[in-house]
Amino acid sequence: MPGAPLRPADPGKPVFLRPTILGLLIPAILVSLIVLLEKDDPEYAKTGDCIHNNNPIVLPGVGDNNPDVVVVPCSDPKAEHRVVGRKDDTDDGENVCRAFPEADGYFTYKRGDHKYTLCLQDLKPQPKLTLPPTLGL
Repeated sequence: MPGAPLRPADPGKPVFLRPTILGLLIPAILVSLIVLLEKDDPEYAKTGDCIHNNNPIVLPGVGDNNPDVVVVPCSDPKAEHRVVGRKDDTDDGENVCRAFPEADGYFTYKRGDHKYTLCLQDLKPQPKLTLPPTLGL
């Protein structure tokens, strides 16, 4: 019959069932995963955040040469320190944190040219180290 409309083309599989959708989903999933994994990295800590060291210090006043610091919510019982100041491009925590009177410790990070210092305030009181009285001989 002349002038009859053509039969409509088959639309095929829905878009979310086509293999090409993986080209969009995989990068989106990877970016989301990276953001979730990095949120507790101390590199992203800012003033007011709280941190926890997974590598605890045994004695008060002893420096930790291998800290495993993560950002935690301040309501978390594991929160040990609050960030009271941050300074990028320096690893001189002792001098930088003098500007923050409430700071009683610091965390520095340095790898290549990337470095920063977090000035910290203890949230948990440290036990005092008491020595037994000496015996007079």
